[in-house]
Amino acid sequence: MSDTTPGIEQVLCTCKRYGCRTRQAQTPDGHTVSGQYVSKSTRTLHRQRDTEPEGAASTSAFAPTSASGSGDTSWLSRKRPRSNDDTHSGDHKAKKPKTVAATPLQLTPRTILLSLLFAAWLHLCCGLSREQAQAATLLLQLILREAVGNPKVNLHHDVRTAMSTLSLEPTIFRSACCPKCFMKYDLADIPELCTRRETRRSQPCNEPLLMRRHTPVGPKQVPRRLYSMQSFDDWLVWFLSRPKIVEAIKQSYQHVPSLPGGTMYGIWDSPAWTALGGFTRKIGNLTFSIFIDWFNPLSNRLAGKKISCRAIQLCCLNLPLSDIFLPENIFIAGTTPMPHEPTVTTISHVVEPVVDTLVESYTGKPVPVHGNPKGWKDTAVAVIPLQGDVLGCRKAGGQAGHSADQFCAWCHLLLHEIERLDIENWLPRTDAEVRSAAWQWRASGTKKEREKIFKASGARWSELHRLEYRRHVQFTVLGVMHNWFEGVLQDHLRRFWGLGKIPTRAELDAAIPSTASDPVALDDEIAQLLDEQAAHPQSPIRPRARLAQTSRDADVEMADADDDCDFVPDDASESDCNDDEFESDAGGGSTLPTFDETQLAAIRRCIANIVLPTDVERPPTNLGEASHGKLKAALYFTLFADILPMILVELWWKSPTRTHEKLLSNFYDLVTATNVVGSYSTSNAAADRYLAHYIRYRESKRELWPHLRSRPNDHYAMHNAAQLKFWGPLMPLSEFPYERINGEFQGFNTNGHMYDMDYTMLRQICRRSRLAAQVKGRQYDDTVSDLQPSSVLFRSTRSVQSSSAQRQLKAGPRTDLDPEQEAKTRASGTPLAASHYDLLLAYLNSRGSSWKHALHGPHSFSDAILPTTAEHKRTCTFNNHGFSIRSVHMGQASVQLQSQDQSGNAYRWPGLISTIFNICLEGAIRTFFVVDLHAPLSAEDNAKNPFAILPGFQIMAVYAHFMGSVIVEPHEVFARVAFYDRPGGTFDIERPIRLLRVLDRGRRSMFV
Repeated sequence: MSDTTPGIEQVLCTCKRYGCRTRQAQTPDGHTVSGQYVSKSTRTLHRQRDTEPEGAASTSAFAPTSASGSGDTSWLSRKRPRSNDDTHSGDHKAKKPKTVAATPLQLTPRTILLSLLFAAWLHLCCGLSREQAQAATLLLQLILREAVGNPKVNLHHDVRTAMSTLSLEPTIFRSACCPKCFMKYDLADIPELCTRRETRRSQPCNEPLLMRRHTPVGPKQVPRRLYSMQSFDDWLVWFLSRPKIVEAIKQSYQHVPSLPGGTMYGIWDSPAWTALGGFTRKIGNLTFSIFIDWFNPLSNRLAGKKISCRAIQLCCLNLPLSDIFLPENIFIAGTTPMPHEPTVTTISHVVEPVVDTLVESYTGKPVPVHGNPKGWKDTAVAVIPLQGDVLGCRKAGGQAGHSADQFCAWCHLLLHEIERLDIENWLPRTDAEVRSAAWQWRASGTKKEREKIFKASGARWSELHRLEYRRHVQFTVLGVMHNWFEGVLQDHLRRFWGLGKIPTRAELDAAIPSTASDPVALDDEIAQLLDEQAAHPQSPIRPRARLAQTSRDADVEMADADDDCDFVPDDASESDCNDDEFESDAGGGSTLPTFDETQLAAIRRCIANIVLPTDVERPPTNLGEASHGKLKAALYFTLFADILPMILVELWWKSPTRTHEKLLSNFYDLVTATNVVGSYSTSNAAADRYLAHYIRYRESKRELWPHLRSRPNDHYAMHNAAQLKFWGPLMPLSEFPYERINGEFQGFNTNGHMYDMDYTMLRQICRRSRLAAQVKGRQYDDTVSDLQPSSVLFRSTRSVQSSSAQRQLKAGPRTDLDPEQEAKTRASGTPLAASHYDLLLAYLNSRGSSWKHALHGPHSFSDAILPTTAEHKRTCTFNNHGFSIRSVHMGQASVQLQSQDQSGNAYRWPGLISTIFNICLEGAIRTFFVVDLHAPLSAEDNAKNPFAILPGFQIMAVYAHFMGSVIVEPHEVFARVAFYDRPGGTFDIERPIRLLRVLDRGRRSMFV
């Protein structure tokens, strides 16, 4: 039932607060009036809000919101098997859902509020159905009744009540969508056949848009596909109404960038931040990135069918790096209908409504912010970086694919020139020429004309060209995850070293069952398979991780990730993402393995025995075997940068063969370049260093493996130097955070209902984000402050430090005590070792204190005597980072310090934590580490150390014994350190040595 015509028990609302008076509605007699038809309870609530002081609702974190749609949604009134989330659009009735009028949360008792949070968390984060969450809340009610002895304790049980009271519902618009070309139609006016024409002279699409579904009240015609999009305006109001968000955004306006050519730690320091002139410096203006990538919502293959969904995500770059990629700060614009994804031309229909919003937002308008209902008077929104996997960016950006002659998005090098390394002679693309070609392509009246323009320019139309302020070429980011980790490094491991070779396209095609060529037939086949499995409760369809994979399965998944060609291209000439010619390399046979069995065994021992902190995943110890399956992108960096240098240098350093010398030189250049692109800081000098080593790497690779051709990805990586100079470090702009969001999409229980799956995932992730924002934002500290740290509740943010937490790093962890508590704490402690006591005394006094030694008397009454007892601990946690003594876990004890000695001289040096203790000082408990420092190599032995002349590996060699101990506080730990012990005689050094890899990756600190 449309909200423009009255339904059963609906009344006309003309409130001001929620904008009902600005809408148009029809009375039963056909007259048009101002207002909106809502339920009686909703109108009562709206009237109550209208009587509140101006700004009360807009600044409240709990003001109710509505999940609205557009047009007539009466066709959604059908009955079908109930999913775990029975509130999604597929269960809408002809009668609009009743709005629950809740008491404002500021007035809600603590137990009621916690029960609502509990019910919502169970449903959204734990995946419980509505009934299961209600049962858990009822059990909690029984526990509370017994605990407080009050049988009248009543909690809200229904998840829908929690959603309404906590204001978790996003505003989502839905429209009909052509299954073939993705053209959108208003729900109130859907033709039987799609009328879209690819060009003015093309035939209409003529794809059927409606289908008949059987319901309890008889068959109904409903759209075959629906497109769901979240309202950006409503999300922005919600986003800026959150406490601390505005203060965090203001940091970007106040930031002082590094000097030109200096070290850049993020996009705020880069030339990209000033690419729009003074736009990013104006208070109220917001700058976003846009990310487009596909994911498989089922996490696996179903009968050989590829089910694909694309999510469009926007991130606010005005936030500090620690906050940008928190799920609650990411705007999910929409998800594409399934099962297949748009083509290179039809993707414009998916991106168009997002661009419509961005075009309007760039002009500026008032937006209320937290603490200021009138808000910023002129808030403008701009999108700078386009991010995604390579093919996703090519589709969204209107750029040519891998197999096109004009295959590169940044230069005019042709495909047959892919081996050229003289980058200084390449002709770069310009934004003006690409934009001109795109508009010409759009204005062309025939496919032949478009094909001619595309072949000549390598550009086709993209909706992003409507954002006239964007530099289309320069603002396209080459993703470091897909290009380097899953591209260059994976290719080197598999194709050049021969560890886990990728099967050819013919082998993959032979292994995968054929799919229907007709998209309608494929839709029906997938729907039947899903419905058949969904009908059996004992085997629900929900994503689950596979414990093991065959190598073929892993390679199939990687082929999907790296080569997601169009499912139904509009025209054969435009399906330019075919990489068949790169699957098998002409001019040579298969690559012989680089390592013999002895060397491979040494590599596997190194992987197994290297000491790593618990937050660094260890690569499979059976590397090269089929059973370990596909490597994650992050594991390629760990393998190449952190582990392999410690063993391959030893294997190849003084080898009598010339080949090993060349292999080591080739590997050194690759790792040096990897350390630059994988760093969280960079500079123009670092970018130049990257390019020099990468060119040498490609030259030596061609010499070592002359029968293997370069791939387009190898060429794209040549542009990383320019990307580093323009964007700053590439890791803060990597695809990793967005891929985690895709993983969250895959985790929702949808019961395999293909028709509403994209909408259910979009709605659930928006709800979860709003719940996380309320809990982690401390919007009601006096009520739920004990829920911190929130990482326990929201696992996806465990490794991310909030900006508020970073501000607590000036001193170590402290707990204030009153005199009685202080006395009890000292009495319960154990004596400090004499050496530790002396170190602590010297440490404190070197930092301005005046403590006296307990045994060096006599003492006056006013002397501050350093306590001799402390609470010794085996582990501790500081700012969400865990540490331990070395007898518990060597990886958690291995650290790099950044401190100062007793003379005030700053130093950085690695060591192992041997002791952790808490001690009461001046009414506060403080934590200290005793760290045993590694002994440096002598000058004679360092001359034998190959890492001393190969600094690009970033490996340090020290003796396996210690030179002494120091006292530090947790905030003086700079980074964690991985290490690998080697016996005496290694590199002709007689004593045992320890190879160290500091895991800072260019960060200012491990806590930033």
